[in-house]
Amino acid sequence: MKCKLCLEEKELIKKSHILPSFIYNGLFDDKHRLVSLNINDFNDKSYHQTGYHEGGILCADCDNGILGGLERYASNTIYAEESKNGVHRKYHSGQGEVLPVLRFSNLNYTKLKLFFLSLLWKSHISKLNFFSQIDLGSKYGEKIRKMILNQYAGKEDEFEVVLIKIETDGTRPN
Repeated sequence: MKCKLCLEEKELIKKSHILPSFIYNGLFDDKHRLVSLNINDFNDKSYHQTGYHEGGILCADCDNGILGGLERYASNTIYAEESKNGVHRKYHSGQGEVLPVLRFSNLNYTKLKLFFLSLLWKSHISKLNFFSQIDLGSKYGEKIRKMILNQYAGKEDEFEVVLIKIETDGTRPN
């Protein structure tokens, strides 16, 4: 079968995560489950133990090598409890700011931008119902696929990324 990233005929892995598990930190309930709610009916909910996975979309080289490298970088820098890889964090909550701001320095722009684009792209190629509303169209889906494959982040104003962290008091839907 053909890998959706490299487009080569290769054996595809049976279980690719669409979003890496560290993305869900703080969202699991006491039984380590994610709760998915229907925004039109909060009583309509389902539970997931490890997030969303799909088979038959990526080869091991692309999933573990290319995408895995981007995920490891993001996990070890912006999502890690301790700053790693020379990345510095600084909290700001100065005059006039509505929300505290976490600023990073010494990030690898290319790796981080491609990490976020890979999340969008994998959500786009997924056939899972949860991601059904994510459609980049063929033009942008292909453009992002090539950017990831070629490790090219593009221009700064091309597919801009904004990261927002929502902190709660620990309450979440059950």
